[in-house]
Amino acid sequence: MNRNIVTSTPINNVYNLSASSTDMQMIENYNLVLQRLCALIKLPSILVNDNEQSTYNNVVEAKKQAYTEVYIPMAEKFIRAYERKWLKMWNERTGQEYVLYIAESEIKALQNTPLERRKEAREDVARGIITRNEARQAQGLDTLDIPEMDIPSVQSGTIPVETIDNGNI
Repeated sequence: MNRNIVTSTPINNVYNLSASSTDMQMIENYNLVLQRLCALIKLPSILVNDNEQSTYNNVVEAKKQAYTEVYIPMAEKFIRAYERKWLKMWNERTGQEYVLYIAESEIKALQNTPLERRKEAREDVARGIITRNEARQAQGLDTLDIPEMDIPSVQSGTIPVETIDNGNI
């Protein structure tokens, strides 16, 4: 590939490996139809081999979008219909209360990456929402036995609530 081969032997059979213009048009039309069908059901076309725009980040975001906008809503519709018809009847016969639900915390594609979790923890620490030790615990790290690590930090220009005593600072 991408090189020239010179030979003194006559070549009897030559196979053209390129596609004709009609074949290329057919492939292009296929991709267009694929994109339109995906748009119809709100499914990112990257997930069905539309590789024009696919990068790792695009695919990760496309998977999250597919779960939140396509898979989970469709599954919820199915669950509601199943509960109305069959599960209601089953619950009446058995006298027990069975329910179906989607465990979103178990869906790997919807979970934040470790990098995203660290970024959120840093932002929460900067806003004073959590302490530094709480951020370390959220990352699976050991807490530090330093008293300042258990005090919420705040951005400059604000005063921690713990320092206010009866309106006096």
